[in-house]
Amino acid sequence: MNISIKRPAASRLLLLALTAVLALTLAACGKKAENGEGGDDSKTIAEYKGGTVSEKDFTTFANVLRVVNPNVAPYLDMAAYKNMILDQYIGYQLVYKDASQEVKDKAAKEADEQYKQIEEAYTKETLETNMKENNIGAQDIKDFITLSLGVSDTMAAKVTDADAQKYYDENKEGLTKVTLRHVLVGFTDPEGKERKKEDALARAKEAKAKLEADGADWNALAKEYSEDPGSAENGGQYAEQAAGGWVENFKKAAVTQEIGVVGEPVETEYGYHVIQVEKRDLPTFDAAKEEVKQTLAQSQLNDYMQNEVPGLITKKEEFKDPETSPAPSGSAGENAGTPSGGDAGAENAAPDAASNAGN
Repeated sequence: MNISIKRPAASRLLLLALTAVLALTLAACGKKAENGEGGDDSKTIAEYKGGTVSEKDFTTFANVLRVVNPNVAPYLDMAAYKNMILDQYIGYQLVYKDASQEVKDKAAKEADEQYKQIEEAYTKETLETNMKENNIGAQDIKDFITLSLGVSDTMAAKVTDADAQKYYDENKEGLTKVTLRHVLVGFTDPEGKERKKEDALARAKEAKAKLEADGADWNALAKEYSEDPGSAENGGQYAEQAAGGWVENFKKAAVTQEIGVVGEPVETEYGYHVIQVEKRDLPTFDAAKEEVKQTLAQSQLNDYMQNEVPGLITKKEEFKDPETSPAPSGSAGENAGTPSGGDAGAENAAPDAASNAGN
């Protein structure tokens, strides 16, 4: 199930993938989050220039994340990730504190509207059960959205039209909107087995030959050949996508390949793509300005989080992972997780809460 709670043509900072992810979380609502407790309102876990963070404030924020973003949820019991989220929470508060009242009022109004979309998309009982299990209420989610939108608009307001024009002039290729169809023959087959490059290329060329034939049916051939889960069931189509969101070789083909022609297989890290561009348009600056400003605002926010926020935190309680007893010699635990990375790689693989926002 897909629901959209993004403002038109705008990438929403910090919204943390509220679009199209709630279904996954709500489907698992029978499993209570390990850290679903409400937290202690009297316990201060961090101090920063102009404010403090109580254990309850942060726990509520983290529990909302558990509900709205299943990609983040598995990492919220890891100390390193919780420490990063705490820093980001402080950063959000610092930015929001400087937001104008007009921005705050607008964000709160839109949060109410967006929460209604969530209520309309899912049964009230399921949503309420999930919130109860995580010790949050409807207002907590609304507050989260308000904070997200308030920070987003505050950062976007700092981007001048001149900044946006410069970015537009220097990134026209990436801003170009492309509608295309493609078949992906991966370097890993559907059973998870590695596929030799020459075999993948041969299969891609086979698909290309069939796609070039008179009366070729993209819907049927995409289902037969394509291993791209995002488009195989849709005739291989991606519609009105900004080329800048694709990997380099795919992007290059999308913006240079002759329209209507089935191109030669294009290699990327995923495999070989057989692409047919259907339409390609560069939006005017006026049409792209809001999107450009949001992109630049995201970049500025990331810089602020990394370079300024740490210096504004005066005191912070570091989260630590609980100590675990070493596995007995020769036991299965000795090598647990090592072939696939397991927990050892989880820290580095953990998604950044801010970077997932509304892309």
